[in-house]
Amino acid sequence: MLVGGDPVEVGVQQFRDFIWGKAEIRDAEARVIGLVSTGFLLPTVQAGIARVMWGLLPWYGFGLLFALLSSLYLSGRLRRDLFDLEPDQISGLVSQHHAVLTALQDGVLVLDGHRVLLANPRALTYLQAGQVSELPPLPQLWPELHALLGRAGGESFQDRPGVWQRQPMLLTCYPLPGPQRLILFRERAEAVRLAEELTQTRQYVELLRSQTHEFTNRLHTVAGLMQIGRPELALQVIQREAGQAQHVSDSVAGIAPPRLAALLAGKIARARELGTDLQVDASSALADHWPEPVIDAVLLAAGNLIENAFDAVQGQPERRITVMLGEDAEGLQLEVRDSGPGLNPQHLQQPGFSTKGPGRGQGLSLIRQHLLGLGGQMEHLRTPEETVFIISIPAGGG
Repeated sequence: MLVGGDPVEVGVQQFRDFIWGKAEIRDAEARVIGLVSTGFLLPTVQAGIARVMWGLLPWYGFGLLFALLSSLYLSGRLRRDLFDLEPDQISGLVSQHHAVLTALQDGVLVLDGHRVLLANPRALTYLQAGQVSELPPLPQLWPELHALLGRAGGESFQDRPGVWQRQPMLLTCYPLPGPQRLILFRERAEAVRLAEELTQTRQYVELLRSQTHEFTNRLHTVAGLMQIGRPELALQVIQREAGQAQHVSDSVAGIAPPRLAALLAGKIARARELGTDLQVDASSALADHWPEPVIDAVLLAAGNLIENAFDAVQGQPERRITVMLGEDAEGLQLEVRDSGPGLNPQHLQQPGFSTKGPGRGQGLSLIRQHLLGLGGQMEHLRTPEETVFIISIPAGGG
């Protein structure tokens, strides 16, 4: 049995706390017959943390692996969504897109349902707002556009007529992913002006080309006759050309506005090249007191109607075109007649319709739009032998 004494001892050994105790074993006669000694290490905070850490280490590894795989998946997904662009490339594209939107002369809106998500500076100027957050929902902001989009459904459209604060506009819509839509709009007057400039430029180029071609042939003919020793024939060619030039000059002598007279002279040369008889009526007369908008309208109308007449008389047994210009107290009149087969009056009401293939058929529409701003009108008549277009502009139209 254990007897007496204080067998317990607490101490530190090899950097670990421990508790230790011992006792003697005595027999019945109190003689020592043995000794009992025992002890154990005391638990420490560091040891507890170490045991917990070793227990959680597999879970830490699993969490790290999951995080790594998740980051790889998310980064791949983001790169696909961002078209494999790096951050600096995205920043550059945003700057470029902002510069493009700022430079556009058309108003640009991006709509998400009835809410305006994006508007370029031109659109904000039209809508009289400083930033997109100031714009109300579309039904309140622009009811006419909202109604037009409702009628179109989710379909795209181009150059639809519209109105913004009583100002005619041309509207274009392109669907975007989801409920978003891209809207482009511009003033119709500006679009008409640009189309007129392009049309007149094309006409002037055609006139210069035909005159250059014609006079080059004449000069080659004269030079060839001189080289083969036939100066008398060369003189006849020169005299004939001088006579034709004088005839053209006499034909437009009553047309005082120089641009209009030059256009008609060029068209006469073009008609001669096409084998068509183009005559300016001898009674034609126009003073030079008309304002520039009226002269621009007459130039546009005369150029387009004569070009249409050239196309109409091709293949006809008689290729005849007559132009007459006049003025009176009520206003100005332009009349173009041709011996072509004519066209269906219903087609005159269809902007863009043409029998001459795609990309044509805008001339009559441009004439109407320009006359609208001057209070003028265009009439179409068909006689048994001729097609007649009559342009009228009132005296106060300019």
